[in-house]
Amino acid sequence: MDSDEGASTPFWGAPEPITIREAISTTAPLPPSVQTGRPHVAMSFEQAIRTCLQLKYFQFEGRASRSEYWWFFLFSFIVLQVAAVMDAVTGLFIFYLTAALVLMIPSLSVCVRRFHDFDRSGWWILIVLIPFIGSLVVLIWTVSEGNPFPNQYGTIPTNTPE
Repeated sequence: MDSDEGASTPFWGAPEPITIREAISTTAPLPPSVQTGRPHVAMSFEQAIRTCLQLKYFQFEGRASRSEYWWFFLFSFIVLQVAAVMDAVTGLFIFYLTAALVLMIPSLSVCVRRFHDFDRSGWWILIVLIPFIGSLVVLIWTVSEGNPFPNQYGTIPTNTPE
């Protein structure tokens, strides 16, 4: 046996000291919901539509996840585009107006709840009145991850229809 072999550890058989970085890199990764406090499953397209149009049509309290907001945004965009085409084809110009009026309240409510998710008051929606800059700020905020902990507006969104 070499005399240098036992010199690296203070006692034979004792575990060698490791750094915190080595300890962290050798442990199993935590699931995303534990790491961030956020749900790791996104709300589906159908769930977002049902939540915004049926369950939370007039609900401005609480929080909305990114998936709920963006799925409903996509749904609203598609509905308004179809309505615009129908108006152009028929010449009636009533479909777009009707769709816009029906979608206005749930769109505002999901946007306010999305703002609540990153701890901002719903009144910040008025920032869109500032040309270009306001819309850019709202875009950045709505794509950002929300607060991973309960805040003054409620608990973390679960991404399940309530």
